[in-house]
Amino acid sequence: MMISEDPKEASDVPTILYFHANAGNMGHRLPIAKVFHERHRCNVVMLSYRGYGLSEGKPNEKGLRIDAQTLLDYVQAHPILKKTLLIAYGQSIGGAVAIDLVSRNEDCFSGLIVENTFLSVPKLIPHVLPVLKHFTFLCHQHWPSENSVKKIQKTPVLFLSGACDELVPPHHMRRLFDQCSSRVSKDWVQFPHGMHNDTCMQTGYFTAIGNFLKGRVLPRKSMLLRQQEQNGSNKTMVSSSSPEMKINTNHKKKKYVLQGRRKSTNW
Repeated sequence: MMISEDPKEASDVPTILYFHANAGNMGHRLPIAKVFHERHRCNVVMLSYRGYGLSEGKPNEKGLRIDAQTLLDYVQAHPILKKTLLIAYGQSIGGAVAIDLVSRNEDCFSGLIVENTFLSVPKLIPHVLPVLKHFTFLCHQHWPSENSVKKIQKTPVLFLSGACDELVPPHHMRRLFDQCSSRVSKDWVQFPHGMHNDTCMQTGYFTAIGNFLKGRVLPRKSMLLRQQEQNGSNKTMVSSSSPEMKINTNHKKKKYVLQGRRKSTNW
């Protein structure tokens, strides 16, 4: 987790829930998280899915859904992060995880960013493993993002696509964009030379994200504040015995605080 040492500053900026791609674990994504934190002034909360890195268990669709929901529940219970705008960001399989999570918890999110993800696993198999194209009905991992994305109607969505993606055909991303039902906004940015694993290194990648944050996400802050005020006025009693989560603020010379164990899940 990367957040500002100053609780007030941390509560004033958006929080990105980062869902990584299939290869590696969250430790390999720290440079990207650092850009989100230092350049775009966002809090960043990451996880390694079960079975990835040091995370225990075996990766599967149901388990990754639980992992993602657990991360969201953690953020919503955090004394500082629960006050912030939440954005789900996912790359490849992480995009499927992010789409699924937002589709089931849309009222919790102010933005969704997906990069080089797929329509569904069965529709990806013929491209990745052509020899199995007639046996996709045996696939037990589905991630039907093409259906889940239709349920997202109140959240701004940014689609980042590498035109030279050699793993996920770019038309998967375009189809997801076309099927996205967001009534707020949906934005499409394609990188002509972007491949599956280097799209985030393409010129203009983080500029596109910055424009999305400033133009689509941050304007929603006033709406969130009104909701929080309304929720506060509806509360008649607060328990003084409610446990509070603690945040490490001892590292005075650091710009951010890293919390959590580096762990990692396959699909």
